[in-house]
Amino acid sequence: MGEEVRDYKLLLRDAVCRCPVGTKQKIARELGTSRSFISQIFNPANEVPLPARHLRTIIRLCEFTRQEESAFHDAYARAHPPKTPRDGAANRNKLCIPLPKFRNAEERRKVETAIMASADAIIKLTLGDRAAKG
Repeated sequence: MGEEVRDYKLLLRDAVCRCPVGTKQKIARELGTSRSFISQIFNPANEVPLPARHLRTIIRLCEFTRQEESAFHDAYARAHPPKTPRDGAANRNKLCIPLPKFRNAEERRKVETAIMASADAIIKLTLGDRAAKG
């Protein structure tokens, strides 16, 4: 993992260096993490990987150009190739949605219920009678 992780972290470091002062703190706030965690994931000498769920937020806040974003995604993919599930069919029809931290279980339950209801409605609207057949 070492060299590949270092490659995308160099791109991150270069991008954040062009950002206004306080960008790392802003990223930490938006991700709900500590400033020290952000320093670790931006440091090319540190092998702590950047969690995939944080990519969009970091790219947005660091204001990557399209070329930089493309180069970053390529480097990230080399460092973290997709894992092949043991049973590809079992995961083919699943969607993973990153969620923020919640204040309590009730808040989380409400959001999950709303997401599932919305997904069900979209599937039924799109597939009609075929929706129930899976």
